[in-house]
Amino acid sequence: MLPFVLVFSLVAAKRAVKRRFALEYGTIEDADWFGKTGLTNEEERELPRYLRREFGESLEDEGALRAHDMTYLGVEPVNDEFGTVRRHLWRIPTSDGQALYAEILVDKNGQLCYSTCGSEREPSKHLTGV
Repeated sequence: MLPFVLVFSLVAAKRAVKRRFALEYGTIEDADWFGKTGLTNEEERELPRYLRREFGESLEDEGALRAHDMTYLGVEPVNDEFGTVRRHLWRIPTSDGQALYAEILVDKNGQLCYSTCGSEREPSKHLTGV
C-alpha cells in the first residue's frame, strides 16, 4: 500500500507545482516601476516571482507579495566580492514595519543576482532612479 500512496502523493505534488508555475508565469502583474529601472521587462517581472518563492508564497495566496506592493528606489554602484556592480533596490512592505529590501545586482557582464536584504543594506546617498 505504501508505494501507491507515495506515487499518488508525488503525482499530486507535481500537479500543484505545475499549477503554481502556470499561474506565476501566466499572470501579467502591473506596477508603476515596470519599464523605469533600465532592466529588461523579463528581469523586472522575475523579481516578484523570485521573492514569492523565497517567502514560500504563491499568487494564489491571500496577502502574497505583488509587484505593485514594491517601491523601486533606484540604482547605485556598489563594490562587492565581484567588483563594482549596479545595485537596483526596492522597498518591500512588511507587517511589522521592519526595513526589508529586494535587490538585483548586475555585474559588468550583465549577469544578474536577485536577493533580499534587511536594514544592513539600506539605500545610500548615491542612489539614483525614478
